[in-house]
Amino acid sequence: MLAAAEPAAYRHTENRVSIYTNYKCVCEHATSDKDKALCVELATEQGNLIMYGTVIGIYGNRHSGFKRDLRMQAEDWKHLSANGTNICVCGDFNCSFGDNYYTQFARETITNAFSESHIELLTRDRSECIDHIAVSRSFVAGCEVRVNEWNFDKRLSDHKGIVVEIESQRSVIT
Repeated sequence: MLAAAEPAAYRHTENRVSIYTNYKCVCEHATSDKDKALCVELATEQGNLIMYGTVIGIYGNRHSGFKRDLRMQAEDWKHLSANGTNICVCGDFNCSFGDNYYTQFARETITNAFSESHIELLTRDRSECIDHIAVSRSFVAGCEVRVNEWNFDKRLSDHKGIVVEIESQRSVIT
């Protein structure tokens, strides 16, 4: 049985969350838990975009820390997206939306938090998918959005791979 105490032991060379980008990083924003969420602001052709990378509940959604992580991160999203600031929340949500693969509590909490912050969950309809990408509605307004998946057999990982391409009249953002 897992102890309730977190964080799990990671090597100093390991990260739970990383953000790789070709866009210029304008600044880093603090998160409620630096071990489970990383947040940077990027300068894109569409304007600045706050990129919030996450692992909600490192032991999955049935561990006691999951609900705490989710509530704290939902507050981060609300704070960071205030005043119409564009935000992208992406990573391991340990929750699916396109099926009953995971808990109703998580689906409702995330859906409500995104609704309050005007964030669109672009990967909502993907079954057996617990990694997600959500972006401010204003950022994707008028854009073509394409979602693709790979690793359906889950041989490379216990997660399917997911990517979102956002194409505006000016550029493609992936």
